[in-house]
Amino acid sequence: MSKIEPTQEWIELKGVRENNLKNVDVNIPKYKITVVTGLSGSGKSSLVFDSLFMESQRRFLNSLSNYSKNFLDNLKKPEIDSLKGLSPAIAIDQKTASTSPRSTVGTMTESLDYLRLLYARVGTPLCPEHGVEVNKFSYDEIVAWASENLSSKKVRVLAPVVRDIKGEFKKELKKWESLGFIKALYNSELTFIYEIGKLNKRKSHTIDLVVDQFKYSEKMLDRLKKALKRSLEVEENFIAFEIDGEKKVFSLKSSCSQCGYSFPDLEPRHFSFNNNQGACAACGGLGRIDLEEYEQEDRIGSGGMYMNVSTKQYKSLSNSYIACVDCMGTRLNERSRSVLVNGFSLDQLCSLSIEELLEKLKSFKLNRPQVSEPILKELISRLSYLFEVGLSYLSLDRGSETLSGGERQRLRLASQLGNPMSGVLYVLDEPSIGLHAHDHKKLLKVIERIKDQGNTVVVVEHDEETMRQADYIIEVGPGAGHMGGEVLAQETYKDFVNRKESTLTGAYLKREKQIKRNLRDPLEKTLKTKDNSKCIKTFGAEGVTLNNLKNLSVDLPLNSLIGVSGVSGSGKSSLIMDTLAFGKNELHSKESQGLKFKNFETFKVINTIDQKPIGKTPRSIPATYVGAFNLIRALFARMPESQVRGFSLGHFSFNSELGRCSSCQGMGVKRINSGFLSNVSVDCLDCSGARYKPEILTVRFKEKNISDVLNLSISEAYTFFENQTPIRRKLQTLLDVGLGYLKIGQDSTTLSGGEAQRVKLGKELSKTYKGDVLYILDEPTTGLHFQDVERLLNLLSKLVEKGHTVIVIEHQLDLLAECDFLLDLGPYGGKAGGELVDQGTPKEVAKRAKGPTGQCLKAHYAS
Repeated sequence: MSKIEPTQEWIELKGVRENNLKNVDVNIPKYKITVVTGLSGSGKSSLVFDSLFMESQRRFLNSLSNYSKNFLDNLKKPEIDSLKGLSPAIAIDQKTASTSPRSTVGTMTESLDYLRLLYARVGTPLCPEHGVEVNKFSYDEIVAWASENLSSKKVRVLAPVVRDIKGEFKKELKKWESLGFIKALYNSELTFIYEIGKLNKRKSHTIDLVVDQFKYSEKMLDRLKKALKRSLEVEENFIAFEIDGEKKVFSLKSSCSQCGYSFPDLEPRHFSFNNNQGACAACGGLGRIDLEEYEQEDRIGSGGMYMNVSTKQYKSLSNSYIACVDCMGTRLNERSRSVLVNGFSLDQLCSLSIEELLEKLKSFKLNRPQVSEPILKELISRLSYLFEVGLSYLSLDRGSETLSGGERQRLRLASQLGNPMSGVLYVLDEPSIGLHAHDHKKLLKVIERIKDQGNTVVVVEHDEETMRQADYIIEVGPGAGHMGGEVLAQETYKDFVNRKESTLTGAYLKREKQIKRNLRDPLEKTLKTKDNSKCIKTFGAEGVTLNNLKNLSVDLPLNSLIGVSGVSGSGKSSLIMDTLAFGKNELHSKESQGLKFKNFETFKVINTIDQKPIGKTPRSIPATYVGAFNLIRALFARMPESQVRGFSLGHFSFNSELGRCSSCQGMGVKRINSGFLSNVSVDCLDCSGARYKPEILTVRFKEKNISDVLNLSISEAYTFFENQTPIRRKLQTLLDVGLGYLKIGQDSTTLSGGEAQRVKLGKELSKTYKGDVLYILDEPTTGLHFQDVERLLNLLSKLVEKGHTVIVIEHQLDLLAECDFLLDLGPYGGKAGGELVDQGTPKEVAKRAKGPTGQCLKAHYAS
């Protein structure tokens, strides 16, 4: 595709003061790729999302008719003097993708819509019970078939009135005799109807009335037609022929010739688990059933795979859900699963990886090519986009709630390629999150294609490779929170790296600064010896076969920083999060056939620190999570005015009716669903976002009320509570993990996955354990600048120095290069993964370069 190169135009922002931004002016080139970078909390998102994108969204809403505006509240105008050259904007971030249990990869990318259409138009229905192909024939088609296939053959025209059904059929037999029928095939034996006699009502019977019999020729065509019409007078859905002892049944209404199971005229809705026509009735199309409902039906303990599992134990592993036994987790009803295309049911295709599905679809040879080929072409095109963004290991039935923020964002990127537009401003939030360095080039090609379609792309990013491919760089800083908010650079990438005085980011790009561990575990030298088993105690597992893991056995060094690497879908989470994290769980050991754990008794505790939200509502805040807010509320309750007015600890909780604003229930905001745009939040009109009743806000500590304190950043609060040691001790844990820029009362739903993980890490660091601990972290560098990665690395190193063991599932090459030990899985994703590619020190893995990680590390060390 030829590139669109219009005369250079600019998006001009002047006087931006949103959040911590300090009246900055920024110019963004149109039809180019611009990367906005800087420390976490420096103001990047405030500039790109809260100012640039929000203003575009606000202007769009203002362009609607007055009638439409009646259903929407006005969005708050960002703190900005002027914004010129703005285009319609689309934000593709990590938080707006649906996490509904009804949302899957297939629905998010619209690929499932095309598959449903394909099955509705060219699918072959099969009887669920008999596996017989169910076809629908018209009367004329049956006549045409008979004329072509029955020449010179002895034929009986039959009316199949009873098809393998239990009963006596007394009244029916008398009725058929009264209509003039004399003979019938009873259970395939020719007999007179009056000889059939009394039937056993507990046995199944098959009765075909003999309408006519003759040797067919062209002269017998009229006789054939009369016989067919006579048959339809008795049985309107089926016509049968017996030819040389073989019976051939035709259905006029898509019904099984043996049992009468019928299909309607197939439509796409019949293959949707979000429609009653396609959804499994037992689970409503969710593919799973709540464990509590299962318990009420006495299914736990009555046998099967959950027979010996207590409810408490099972909930700890399954989040209280089990797969629906009726649809086996496929979400679709029996009828929908019984329609095949090229021998595959819809649920079978949806369970394949994108890579496998593409191979299958390309080999399909379908009927009615004039109908199927356009559908197949569009479907293959959309799936190819998923392949391009490095998601070939996913399957269409994968639930969106199981995806990482980066995976969701790349799915939406792939969807945009499937709906090409031009003249649009695309705003991306760290699309490289969760992506192996091996797949970065694929992602960058996708972003390049979006630009080449005539669009402007603005990317908030820390990834070095993305910066090197950008046309323009904007760096915000120099610090985080109130120490940031300034524009340090805005220029082409070439000018950015050729500056005489490098910015913080530029220094890392030019290798003037490098990510290094301050503390090195003395085990590093030991690990470099040839025989690890003799010089260091290890732990691990044998015979791991979960998901795509291929009977894996791993032996890892204790008291070390261990990196687990591999492309997306290679089996890292299956091995670490789903296996080793349960190393002390007896239930898990029993249920995993052949699985053995080694030396897990060494660990006092196994702490898994993932990126799941620390709360699901605005009521959850970082200060509450680490235990600082209880201390702050207690402090305000001790104030003299609180004592006089009888205010207790509960009055300063926005979760209590004693003190919270009754209008917003203490949330401070109200959610607005615009129907066609992302949900937005506006400050509560009654409390102006303060969360509390007016009388509560009269109580002050050092001239600030409880709401003012919640609006302080963590670093500001640390200074503010200078004489309150218990509070400062709690806040210190968040400062240590680089979250000083967050407000202590910040809505937890606004935190990125990486920020949520670091809040959890901060809480864990505040604990003291008697004995060794195994810490497991899932991509802890998510959303971190180079300098923040270095801070995190040294925090993890301190844990190792204390005698603990740390495992990080990671793609970030700087961190992997500083680990004591590396476990590399792959070589690729899905079925092409699940193997142990290499293990050893990072330099050994890089030197051998056996897989994608080793190759990328080798290039990293060389740069």
